[in-house]
Amino acid sequence: MKIYTYYEDINFKKQNELLDLWKTSWENMGFEAIVLSSKDAKLSEDYDEFCKKMQFIFKQITGKNLGRYGLSCFVRWLAYSNIQNDGSRFFVSDYDVINSGKFTPYDPTLDKLHFYDADCPCFAFGNPIEFSNLCDAFFDVTMQRLQTLKQQANHYHDQEFFMYNFISKNNPGAPSLLEKYNMFLSRNRDRDIAPLVPEKDQESVRAFHISHHNTRMIKNKNPKNYHNQDLDDIRISIVKNILS
Repeated sequence: MKIYTYYEDINFKKQNELLDLWKTSWENMGFEAIVLSSKDAKLSEDYDEFCKKMQFIFKQITGKNLGRYGLSCFVRWLAYSNIQNDGSRFFVSDYDVINSGKFTPYDPTLDKLHFYDADCPCFAFGNPIEFSNLCDAFFDVTMQRLQTLKQQANHYHDQEFFMYNFISKNNPGAPSLLEKYNMFLSRNRDRDIAPLVPEKDQESVRAFHISHHNTRMIKNKNPKNYHNQDLDDIRISIVKNILS
């Protein structure tokens, strides 16, 4: 079973080390862990047009220019859509989603593009066609709901796309959109993907999402343990503890 992540060097600290730890965590459990980059996205004949569209919708909603990080949040899905295979599904994840030692290779039976942490698109299972449809949806759905989104959102990366369009409390039409684009959003943080909460029993969690936000929360709750330590150093130490 293959799992992919996407990496661009956008001057974040400790990213290469974190990427290596991500790869190790999944390979230790029998996955073939593969790192994609902008080179893979640029193989798509739609790359230039896709980037223009993402820059356009971001400008329309926020009034600002889309930065390199924000663009990479969208472009990664284009890279996944460009994977050449027989139509088989595969896992994709952020490279701060670390296998806890309980996520083993398996083929989910759900015949949909599955996001495992609801509107947080850190971990998903799908095939190239489904990811291609998602890339179309970024623009098409946003343009259909543009006036509403301008009132709701002051930021708009891929996570906000899911938050404001595919969650019912923000869009009553979310169920019909999920059906149209053959997507399923779940969230079972006792079993699937969860942020690390050291004071909680998380023995059954299969993968931890050690985001900057999660790391900051851990630091704030344990100031004596992490006094004067850099947030990125803390994140690396947390991931190493999970692997050990």
